[in-house]
Amino acid sequence: MRRLYQIRVLRQLGLPLEEIDAALGEPGALRELLERRLERLDDEVWRLTQLARQVRGLLDQVEPDSGELLARLGRTSMFQDALDRRQRTVLDECADALGEDGRRELDAEWPVVLSRLVEHCQAGTPVDDPGVRETIGRLKSVMQRFTGGDPELGQSVARFFQQYGDGVLRDVLPDQQVGDQLWAYVSRAYSH
Repeated sequence: MRRLYQIRVLRQLGLPLEEIDAALGEPGALRELLERRLERLDDEVWRLTQLARQVRGLLDQVEPDSGELLARLGRTSMFQDALDRRQRTVLDECADALGEDGRRELDAEWPVVLSRLVEHCQAGTPVDDPGVRETIGRLKSVMQRFTGGDPELGQSVARFFQQYGDGVLRDVLPDQQVGDQLWAYVSRAYSH
C-alpha cells in the first residue's frame, strides 16, 4: 500500500511511471529524479513567463488577427530556442537589472541603430568610416546591455541574427529592403 501511495504522489508531480519505478528501486535515485523534474518545471515556468511577455508585447504592437502577429511569434520562439538554459537565465537577469524603463529604452535604441546600419550598408560606406564606427559602438553598447557582456550569449544572439535577421529586420524596419548583405556588413564592421 505504501508503494502505491508513493507512486500516486510522484505521478501527481508529473513523473512518468517508468521513471518512478526505476527511482523507487534504487537508493538516491528518487532525489535525482525530482531534481530533473524540478529543472524541467523551471524551464517550463521560464517559457510560460516569456510567452506571456511576448503575447502582451505583440498585442501592444500589432492587430491580433494579422499575419504579422504569427510571423513575429515564430521568430521570437526561434530566438528562445537558439539559447541554452544558462543563456536564458542571463538574459532574464539582464532584463530584470534594466528594469521596465531600461527595457523600453533598449527597445527604442536598437531599431535606430539598425536603421543607421542599413543606411551605411546601402550607401556602401566603408566599415572604417567614423560614422559606421560610432554606430557600431552604439550596437556594442546595446549588445552589452542586452547580454550583460556574456560572450557566449552574445555569440548566440549574433548567430540568430545571421540566420533569421531578415525577418527581424522586416518586423523592426518594415520600410527597409536589405538582404543578406546587411548581416555580412555588420559582421565586418563589428569585428573591424
